[in-house]
Amino acid sequence: MKSIVGTAELNATTFHYEMAGIGPPVVLIHAGIADSRMWEGQFAPLSRWFRVIRYDMRGFGLTPPAEGAFSHMDDLAALLRHLGIERVSLIGCSMGSKTALDFALAHPAQVDRLVLTSPAVGGLPYDGPPPPQAEELDAADAAAMTAQRAFKQWDYTAAAANAREAFEQVSLAAMALNIDMTMDVQALRITPTGAPPKEGDRLRGPNAK
Repeated sequence: MKSIVGTAELNATTFHYEMAGIGPPVVLIHAGIADSRMWEGQFAPLSRWFRVIRYDMRGFGLTPPAEGAFSHMDDLAALLRHLGIERVSLIGCSMGSKTALDFALAHPAQVDRLVLTSPAVGGLPYDGPPPPQAEELDAADAAAMTAQRAFKQWDYTAAAANAREAFEQVSLAAMALNIDMTMDVQALRITPTGAPPKEGDRLRGPNAK
């Protein structure tokens, strides 16, 4: 599989993305505890049938944060414009699912299909009990804040220790929440039939005649 790795200067930051395959476009949107590498197991198989794009959202992976207000949905819209994609299928996990759903609600004519894993719904208040792992997640947030303060004070030894503690606590909490980042193509329920598309079939689906 040959892929194209690129960057795009959009909305005051530099987005890192990777693209492979031909056929209808599909964008993979990662969870809030990961970056685009979480799709390693799906990227190559899906590229046999689709033009697949995965990218690091603002502040994740190789995409740096930027000053000022922003919207992940607006960032996605800007990236699609940059890539010349007018209609797309979106696959998201957790925060990525929320971004996909927000985009679909704002731009319904641009969305072909949605595949959402553990989606949050923007604007929907949650009045249920906190998950049993809430204390572990709060502790991880507190350790991360301590690490940030230490970095600002140039205390790298303390910062490294707190960063390590935060990472371990987030990892344990994620495992407790049964977050599975190894979904296979079958689990995504979009496995097509027929032969993979050829170079001249970029805008046609895998079952097109």
